[in-house]
Amino acid sequence: MTSAYVGLGVDVSNYTGEIAPEQIACLVSNGIGYLIAGTQVPETTRQQLTAARDGGLTIGAYLYLYFDDPVFKARVQRGIEIALEFDCMLWLDVEDEEHTLSHIDVIAKLRVAQMACEDVGVSVGIYTSRSKWTKLTGNSDQFQALPLWDASYDTPKEFDAYFQPYGGWARPTIHQFKGSNRDYCGVLTDINWAE
Repeated sequence: MTSAYVGLGVDVSNYTGEIAPEQIACLVSNGIGYLIAGTQVPETTRQQLTAARDGGLTIGAYLYLYFDDPVFKARVQRGIEIALEFDCMLWLDVEDEEHTLSHIDVIAKLRVAQMACEDVGVSVGIYTSRSKWTKLTGNSDQFQALPLWDASYDTPKEFDAYFQPYGGWARPTIHQFKGSNRDYCGVLTDINWAE
């Protein structure tokens, strides 16, 4: 499933709001090949993914993990439901620092989310950055078998020009190289590159 991500792509969140079909057509005409939507507000996610899929883009979803959330498992399940509904990959977003959990506890929560995905056949990957991964997991290599979507801004988009291995990953599957912007078709996105 990850091999479907090629070249330029975007990711969006609930802050992007609804995306019109003509905006999707504009993204496609500008060389965008995929769209990955956050699952924060399921109704918004469904609209974004439907518009993207209907417009010919490869789609995916991501789930921001709040590690000390008392309804952690329920949020994971909602993300999984979106991935199942749209038959797409779910990226586990590992960047929440608003907690006091240990590396061991964060890794355990992440493993719970991974296993919940895999138990129902949802392809899963990790979205993070070198600094967040090191701070949150102690640079654990326990998830190196999963695809990596690496965030590193103000770096060349090509992997070999910027990426230094961490967490056991030799290279990413996707590189998010530019944060919140409206560079493409007025849609609030982050910009990504996949080789």
